[in-house]
Formats: sequence, C-alpha cells, structure tokens
Amino acid sequence: MATYETGILDETGARMEDSILAEVLGVSMGGKLYQNSYVRFEGKHAVTQGLAEFDIPVLAPQTLVHPRLGAQGLGRIVESLQVPGRSGCSRVAPPGEETGHPAAVVNRYGKGRSVYVPARLGEALVGGDPRLTRFFINGLRFAGGRARCSSTDPSASS
Repeated sequence: MATYETGILDETGARMEDSILAEVLGVSMGGKLYQNSYVRFEGKHAVTQGLAEFDIPVLAPQTLVHPRLGAQGLGRIVESLQVPGRSGCSRVAPPGEETGHPAAVVNRYGKGRSVYVPARLGEALVGGDPRLTRFFINGLRFAGGRARCSSTDPSASS
C-alpha cells in the first residue's frame, strides 16, 4: 500500500515526472493537487467494503492520478465546494463536483497486489473520519493477502 507522491523523487531528491513505482502501483502521476477534498466510493470491492454511498472528507492533500492499463480505479476524488468570496477550500465546505480521478487504485503486479491512495493518508487519518481507518485497513488486507506461517523448529520433525 502506497500513498500520495510515493517514488516521485530520484536519488538526488529531484522531482521526477512520474513515480519510479508507477508500473507496480498501476498509476501515472499528473494532476492538480487538492487540499481538503472528499472521496466518494461506489461499487463493490474488498478495499471499499462498507464505504459506498458516503462522501468522506479527506483533510489532507490529494494529487490526481491516472490508472494504467490493467489497474482498477476505485471511487472518485470530489472537490470541496468553492465558497464565493473565499480563496481555497474551506475545512468544512460541503462536497462539490467529482474530479473524474480515482480515490484509490488497485493493481496486480507479478504475484502481488498493490493499493495506491492519492491522499497523504497518514495525515488524513489523524483526527479524520473513522471511515478512512476502515478504508486503510481494507486496503492493507487486500494488498497483504492471507498470512502464511511455517515452522523451522527441529523438534517438530521428530
């Protein structure tokens, strides 16, 4: 599971045009940055289980991404309604228009799975909507799959 601008800086700290992990994450970076927006999920997927039909506030920056071929976008980023006479987004502004960009992207790469979230999810979780915690846990479970345990205890072979 990766968030926001993962892999966007090279080894010297210079900003790259796209994430070095773009193929693994299934996204291409490129878009406007939103502060204090919403996510809206629809449809059924393990990552969005229990989250449909809600506009969930995300009180952290989000960047717009484009899913790559074979990756699946989940939900949409929704702009905060712009209030006349105020610049920028208000922390409590109601939802506005959908951006058309996904709120999350799931991808299969090799034998693994990834979940990419365009928001700074860690920041959004602190003091944020509890549904974001559910989203985070769902994403970790989806990307991690089932844990497999084995023992190399020599006494178990007797």
